[in-house]
Amino acid sequence: MIGAIKEYWAQISLILMIVIGGIGFILRLYFNWSIKKKEITFNKVRDTKVEELRAFYRSFIDLESNLRSLLHAAGQQRVEEETALRKQLPTKWLEFKYSIQFLKLFLEPKEKEICEKLDAELNEVHKQIDFYCIDRAHGAIDQDTIKAFRKVRDEIFPNNIPALINELEKNFRLDFGIE
Repeated sequence: MIGAIKEYWAQISLILMIVIGGIGFILRLYFNWSIKKKEITFNKVRDTKVEELRAFYRSFIDLESNLRSLLHAAGQQRVEEETALRKQLPTKWLEFKYSIQFLKLFLEPKEKEICEKLDAELNEVHKQIDFYCIDRAHGAIDQDTIKAFRKVRDEIFPNNIPALINELEKNFRLDFGIE
């Protein structure tokens, strides 16, 4: 037996090299395919996230500008303009809610929390405008309503909402490797 191994050692080592090389080649093909598949999936998810971000910003800007206009119209008692803006508001809210819910599928927990805070701030704005308009319609605007209305104008729109958007943008830049 040992004599046969010594005599055919060159052929045995050649066969072993071919078998080991073939196994290595097959493993390399499998791992390259697996990595490529994950890379394609990652790129598709990233592209979808970019599209959802675009839709989110579009719906956010539409809703925010509508709420700002409604705030000004209500404060200046321009009833016709207020009525026209209120008719558009449900559609704007629906688009915003849809885009934010779908975007949350791609976000980290911290980013989701920021989105929920942004949603809460916009809901607060809408609620305070409604309270002001209801009180104005009944001719009984109290000081608390006026303070809340001014808070929307002086604090929420110029400070809170931009701070939340900036924090989201900072996280998105980190996510995409943009400085």
